Amino acid sequence: MITAGLGAASSASAAADHTSVGSAGVPAHRPAASLRPTAIGVDRHGTSYVGFATGGALVRISSSGELRRPVPLDQDGAVHAVFATSNGNIWVHYGSSVSLLKPGGRVLQHFGEDLANACLGTSPEPARYGGITATRRLVYVASGCDASVHVYTHGGRLREVLRLPGGGLPRGIAHGAAQSGRPAELYVAQPDLGRVLTYDAGRLTGSSRPVARLDVRKRARGFRPVPAGVVVDGGGQLVVSDTANNSLYFYDTNHGNTLYRTLGHGPRRGRSAGRLNHPAGIAQHAQDGGSLSGNLFIADSDNHRVQRWDTGGYTHWATRVRAPGAAGGSGSGSGGWRGWRDRLADPGEHFCPAGHRHRRHRRTARLQHRQLDPRAHVVHPRLAPRRLPDRRHRPVGVRRRGDRRRAPDLVPGARHQRRRHQ
Repeated sequence: MITAGLGAASSASAAADHTSVGSAGVPAHRPAASLRPTAIGVDRHGTSYVGFATGGALVRISSSGELRRPVPLDQDGAVHAVFATSNGNIWVHYGSSVSLLKPGGRVLQHFGEDLANACLGTSPEPARYGGITATRRLVYVASGCDASVHVYTHGGRLREVLRLPGGGLPRGIAHGAAQSGRPAELYVAQPDLGRVLTYDAGRLTGSSRPVARLDVRKRARGFRPVPAGVVVDGGGQLVVSDTANNSLYFYDTNHGNTLYRTLGHGPRRGRSAGRLNHPAGIAQHAQDGGSLSGNLFIADSDNHRVQRWDTGGYTHWATRVRAPGAAGGSGSGSGGWRGWRDRLADPGEHFCPAGHRHRRHRRTARLQHRQLDPRAHVVHPRLAPRRLPDRRHRPVGVRRRGDRRRAPDLVPGARHQRRRHQ
């Protein structure tokens, strides 16, 4: 039975919104594809890592929604998928190769020559194709160039190439542990075909056939579904993001993939917290019984932000993010943290290289916000200048009402003269 996310569905509400948008208006046009977040992963501490089509670095966000120091990437090019392991390392899928990074950016592994051969002469869209997930022994890579899933060891040795039926390129991929008498299973989304395939992960070969197929149904007054992100928890709850209808669908895999919940207020797109606009990727925190247990981290692509929800529909925060720029290619990245700090920051946000909220950095951010932001007259309450104390000039010797301090003498040395004559 499902152990998380049960109960009556509730509308998403914002407990804390770190963005400056609060209306439910619809954008007039779709933002540039290279500037939108394309992938997201979350580690056991609740730190999320966000990738972009411009590459260069992964934007890092704390569990409370605060931007932290980014992770420089070792390769140029777009980021198709991100997966954070239980020990804090990060798998990054570049479309034609795969890297395993430490949170500081140090490269532990890089491989994928066969992926590069499959991608010759093609340029897949990072926000639509390609995915990655990993277990303790294997890495599963959904190719963004052909209808296949490549299975590697952590050392980069190719084990299997699973050919997907129908010719649809894969996107989201998730590995579900064995539970309720069912074996470990692999879930693969095919956005062009509007479906999610299920495979027996323990008996996976190049010619394996899916043990189940989930056809995402079209919503009332909605559009043809385009499944993208896929996550599954230890209780068999499968969550699929639909980029066409701006929604998250919850399925019970233990009872015939029954749809029992929909979040996101789709099919219409929205900008307020709790609403979505092209959710390109999702990640789920492990169910460890803590405050983050089972929480969903969503790459709200066309809104240029990341949202943290629980499975009941509560929005913990929504943090706006920006692409760090097309840089990278070296082990430490191009320009480092100082080079990316201004690109990551929204005008008016407060950042510190050490990740702290020092007073001087907050003051500098407020000044930059008033100088650079064309909407400077609209100031977020958290960023509004603090009221200064009343320090108006007063003549020497004049006291304010209630001031207990003794007024200074008008004649220099008079106080000392009185003391000597008393």
